[in-house]
Order: sequence, then structure tokens, then C-alpha cells
Amino acid sequence: MEKSRGTTDRTDRFYGERHARLHEWGWACLFLGALLAFRLWQRHESESSWPDRPRADVADLLSWAETLPGYVVRVRPRASLGSRKRRPERTVTSRPAPVVQIELNKADAQDLLVLPGVGPVLSQRIVRFREVLGGFHDIDDLYDVFGLDSSVVDEAKSWVTVDATLLRPFCLDTVSFRSMLRHPRFDVEITKKLMRARGRGVHTLDVVLLRSRLDSVTMHKVQPYLRMCSEP
Repeated sequence: MEKSRGTTDRTDRFYGERHARLHEWGWACLFLGALLAFRLWQRHESESSWPDRPRADVADLLSWAETLPGYVVRVRPRASLGSRKRRPERTVTSRPAPVVQIELNKADAQDLLVLPGVGPVLSQRIVRFREVLGGFHDIDDLYDVFGLDSSVVDEAKSWVTVDATLLRPFCLDTVSFRSMLRHPRFDVEITKKLMRARGRGVHTLDVVLLRSRLDSVTMHKVQPYLRMCSEP
């Protein structure tokens, strides 16, 4: 037991002395490195050929650099914002309007392929949106078709017509809350206002719209798709 304790003491003393020597050598190396860096900095300052003026402007610096042997000054011009290349905007090739215009509420997907900028995918979307909407009330309803660019709609206005008498409005006095929400023109807020306004004893659509307190823009969009089945 005493032998092992003596061995442990000698080991601790050995590593303690070694750590102290390494600590001293570390400080010595750090001091020598700092001294060497200071000497190199002094030598660089004494041999430097930089101009004496500390605040030389750009023109003086360039003229001084041109005097150095084998040095060529290259100034890269900064590109202006107007010189950057811009992506070309998407344009639709205009074609003369047909003699017979297309009726949006009667045309199928094959008939809509003649419209400029409309392919098979967009023609199917127009037909599906018309079925969910219950028919187009105005040509501007095409702006609500997903994926149909506004430039395509502007070009197609001279190709199509809309017969508003072919709309399929639903009965406001019997429709359910969920059925009305499926329509693209009615969100939750509009549906709640109309449901509260269609109380008992109301048999005319004008009274319901007046009691709903909808703004003029919203009323213009939803009125063509509403009717009162019990209206005398």
C-alpha cells in the first residue's frame, strides 16, 4: 500500500514539473513570436515606397501605381442598371378575330382550342370552371380561371361572346350553407350574410340583398347567380 502511494506521488510530481516547464516554454514562444512580428513590421515600414500623404485620392493613387515597373492599371467599369439583360415578356401573337364568334356558355373544350394562347389544358379548365360557376355572366369571368394569363384573356375578348340568359342560378330560399360555399363567388362571410338576410316572410331577391348589406362590387358578382324560387 505504501509502495503504490509512493509511486503515485512520484508520478504526480513528474507530470506537475512537466506541465510547469511546458507553461514556461509556451510563454517564451509567444513572446518571441510577438517580437519577431514587431521587427518584421518595422522593416516593412522602413522599406515601404507608399506615398507620404495618408489621404491620397483615387487619381493620385492610380498615377502613383502607373510609375511602378511592370504594373498595369485595369479599371473595370461598373455596369449600370439599364444595361442588365431583362427577361422578355410573354406576348401572345395576335390573330384576326373569326367571323363567327364563340359562345362561352355553349362551347366545349374542342371549340375553345381556336382561341389564341389556349391549349388542351386551359380549354378543359375553362369548361370545368364554367360548370362549377353555373355559366359565365361576363367575359371578364375568364380572369378567374386558374392558369389563364391576363394577356390571353385580353386577346380572346374579340373572339368570344357571352349569353347571360344561359346562367343556372340556384334558389336562395332553399339552398344549404354547404352548397352555397361550393360556388366560386360565395365565401364564408358572404354566405353568412345572405343566410341571415333570407329570414321568414322575405320572398323577393332585392329585399334579401338589401338586408345582407353587401357592397356594390360583391352584389354585382353574386346577384346573377341567385334567384328566389318562392318569389311570386
